Amino acid sequence: MPGPGVLAEPAGALLPAARFELRAAHDAFNSMGAEAFAERAGRELAATGERPCASGRSAYPSS
Repeated sequence: MPGPGVLAEPAGALLPAARFELRAAHDAFNSMGAEAFAERAGRELAATGERPCASGRSAYPSS
């Protein structure tokens, strides 16, 4: 059992959740016109091996 402050899951297991949150942040910042924040979220997303939606449209269907 890992000690306090140690992840119980391998870092790779957290990647899908991180990508989801970063894509959502990128889309939200783009929709608000917050370009600097959208660029930052895009860079962080790229660091996970993904690319933000190039068209500027949301990668998620509206519900």
